[in-house]
Amino acid sequence: LEMKHYNCNGGRANMIEDSLGSQHGGQIGGGSSGLSMVTKSLQDNGIKQRPQYSMPGILHFLQTEWARFEMERSQWQVERAELHAKIAFLQGERKGQENLKQDLVRRIKMLEFALKQERAKYHKLKYGTELNHDDLKPPSFDKDNKDDQ
Repeated sequence: LEMKHYNCNGGRANMIEDSLGSQHGGQIGGGSSGLSMVTKSLQDNGIKQRPQYSMPGILHFLQTEWARFEMERSQWQVERAELHAKIAFLQGERKGQENLKQDLVRRIKMLEFALKQERAKYHKLKYGTELNHDDLKPPSFDKDNKDDQ
């Protein structure tokens, strides 16, 4: 049911509908039982007249449309809130994974440094000389060192 415009004539409101074949009298959305006797008798006589709508019928239609609009809007807001919650959850999960990765990289660097120290100690015990001291510098744990990641 598509509404084009409203005409107000002498205190009565007439709605002109766009769809053919579906005419409602009295109330909109009331089904075929809503046909008024006047409209039905005029149709039986072959006179084509657009149905007259009452103010309560128009108000009922507007109220149902507004309720439908409000329901759709509230459903959209619920869906939007769910998506925001999902985004926040995924961002938290990502941050946790980044922190875990950073911690594991730090541990790997510490283990590599300890391994180099053990190799230098073993080399000194076996050969009596020290290894190159440039290899035994402690690792840096700052975030600026991106080449190891």
